[in-house]
Amino acid sequence: KVVVDEITVSGLMVRVAQSKAGKFNFSDLIEPAPAIPNKAAAPDKKSAPGLALPFDLDMRRASFKGGKIVYQDLSSGDEWLVSELEATAKDFSLAKPFPVLAGLKAEQIKRGSLKAKLSFGGLIDLSHQAKGAFSLDIKKLEADVSGLALSLAGMVRMDKDRIDATDLSGRLGDGKLTIKASVDDYSRAPDISLEAELTSLDAGQFMTVKAAASPQSEPGKAGETGKEKPDAPAAAPASQPPMQASGKLTVGRIVYNAFKAENLAMSWDLKGITPDQKKLSGWAKLGVGGGTFESDGKVPQSKLARAL
Repeated sequence: KVVVDEITVSGLMVRVAQSKAGKFNFSDLIEPAPAIPNKAAAPDKKSAPGLALPFDLDMRRASFKGGKIVYQDLSSGDEWLVSELEATAKDFSLAKPFPVLAGLKAEQIKRGSLKAKLSFGGLIDLSHQAKGAFSLDIKKLEADVSGLALSLAGMVRMDKDRIDATDLSGRLGDGKLTIKASVDDYSRAPDISLEAELTSLDAGQFMTVKAAASPQSEPGKAGETGKEKPDAPAAAPASQPPMQASGKLTVGRIVYNAFKAENLAMSWDLKGITPDQKKLSGWAKLGVGGGTFESDGKVPQSKLARAL
């Protein structure tokens, strides 16, 4: 048995760069080792995945303070700064749940101006980690994304093949939110199932977040017309299996500028989801109950609002 009173990491700086889909500047550290010619020395392929220590580990307190992470997508030009990264775990154990408190700030510093702040408190259970499984009991998850507030609580379970979040509840903006979600085969060909209910939604808040996340033109580089130059053609995405997605979203009341409606319902069952959408098939439905639309002399910017 190994007992550690306290471990503290302070002021850690990390740079993460993605050159293309699935390739990072640390990928060579986590790729499988080359095959071992000597079969007698080869690892047992039947052994369960996950961390299996040959001793008991008891860590009374572990903390991470003042960390910063810079993330760069070298193909798209996106760049993010994660700062004020702090986390504290008490009574860390591989045999029973232990409490964790964490928080961070994230800022899009290139191709957008999105800002987010997140705080988390809950229990992590690693008692089944030798089988590649763990659970997260979210007591409080709060986030603010460019003015759009989100709070959630509930249980998330994950193993090597599936993620389940069947009882999440909280708030999104001014509305109460409930979520039931699962992802099968998430590491290879994800099959996503989602059911969500929201009592009310101010779509204008989403438009604000979308505008902040959109690429921003740079003065002096946009040309004489003031329009942003088109991005250079992106490199061909790495080949990946198509995704599947099915689910239903209901909103009791939706507001967008002068548009108001009730009982919005969206449902979908889609297959062959890829970046180029060449293999897409399936169906999607949108229904809206009674409402009003008052013209204020301005053309709605949202395609959804114009369609409604």
